Amino acid sequence: MECLLSKSVARVKSRWNGVDYNFGDIFEISSRSTLYVGSLSSAGDSGSWVLYKVDDFGPTFDLYGLLMAGNGKTSLCAFADHVMGDLGRIGNKVLSI
Repeated sequence: MECLLSKSVARVKSRWNGVDYNFGDIFEISSRSTLYVGSLSSAGDSGSWVLYKVDDFGPTFDLYGLLMAGNGKTSLCAFADHVMGDLGRIGNKVLSI
């Protein structure tokens, strides 16, 4: 689905399963056209790639971000370079999920 970068977000609080989460330096996407049926994102879409077309002459895309949360009409996304940079800093540390 094609979408638009609707805004850059410095800080936002999001509630998920009764827990508040704070996010910063992210961006919001919205549909290019009015959504009468369906949604921009739904449960289980977290981690989906947000791509942008590099040029108009071929099927070349670049990774712009990763979808984190959405309300159906808009979605919050992390910039790909921030995610990759954080992964590089983590190195071989033990993480819990």
